[in-house]
Amino acid sequence: MRTPLSCSIVATTQSSYHSLFGLEFFYRCSAWLLITLYFPAHALPAVEQLTLEDLRSENEALRVENKRLRQGCETFTNSFSGGTPDIGLWGAVEAPLTMSVSISEQQFNRYKADPNRLMTGFADWTANRLNISVVEARRRVDASNGLMVGGWAGDSYDSFMADSYKLFSPFVIDSPEEVMRSYMFHAPMEFLRYLSYPVADNYAWPGLDAGIAHLIATHSGESHIRIVDYGCGLAGSSFFIAEELRLQNKVVELWLFDVPTLRRHFLAWYCARYDGVRCILKDIIHADLPPSLPQEVHLVVATEVFEHLYPSAARLVASNIVRALRAGGWLKTQLADHDSGFGHVTPKLDDVREHLLALGLREINHPFLYVKD
Repeated sequence: MRTPLSCSIVATTQSSYHSLFGLEFFYRCSAWLLITLYFPAHALPAVEQLTLEDLRSENEALRVENKRLRQGCETFTNSFSGGTPDIGLWGAVEAPLTMSVSISEQQFNRYKADPNRLMTGFADWTANRLNISVVEARRRVDASNGLMVGGWAGDSYDSFMADSYKLFSPFVIDSPEEVMRSYMFHAPMEFLRYLSYPVADNYAWPGLDAGIAHLIATHSGESHIRIVDYGCGLAGSSFFIAEELRLQNKVVELWLFDVPTLRRHFLAWYCARYDGVRCILKDIIHADLPPSLPQEVHLVVATEVFEHLYPSAARLVASNIVRALRAGGWLKTQLADHDSGFGHVTPKLDDVREHLLALGLREINHPFLYVKD
């Protein structure tokens, strides 16, 4: 029997709601004009489609590789009993992101039934939001994603985004005074980019996520697990970990923090599709004043976040994360240095790494995984 989800949502004010969708309408008109000018239809070659059979084949090859790596991972997890993990075992793994245990058969079957649940959910949400048929919503999604070579994930769309940031700079840039408005302004364009991150990445190449879920389930000793995703985007990693834990009879509480753009409304709707996971959505309103986090957290996910924060805010967020984590809690992040593109206001993250270590976190798998002793 599937358990209905309890979803607790922080209400968005009516005025900000209308302002958001007014901005969406303006942005759509502007963005489609730029697309039409930048990519004339006759210049677009056909888009190669990845079939389900392709994904299954790739998944099977990666599952074989995961079996080879599983023994080392299990030795690592078995050696961890609340004390010091044997970091040397992690170093023996050829590539950091291939350190994993096999994902559950239920998750694999769920993936086979719907290789991109986010994209399917987005089309269904669009139909619901615009009061149109699901067929029409999916037609629009396919038409948009197929407009450029490689779709929303391709280099053409990446170039389009870079040009859009410059084109609309008279309205907003990523300065400290305007950065929050820039997230709102560019939200629809960035939303599509996030949707292009395939759910298949979690299923075909579970990497760190399945390993983290295994560690929490095996060593937490608790039936209730609290996860925070800060700067969550579409929270693909957090949903994957939460589902793995739920399938191991854990009750998961998932806190999703982000700027209140269109994605927030989608996440509130999408959360209801996850049984056994309680979603709590929280807004990040001020660039220099991060919200407080819940305490006694088992896992904080903060990937592709710190480079978007100015240094003072980055240190505050790092401090909040360390305070929120329970002893033995994990931080999954990405603290490699970034390029200096739009929104990457702090591309060099040495200061954040040093700050986290000074606050008591220990680096387990650079630059992705930290633990609080």
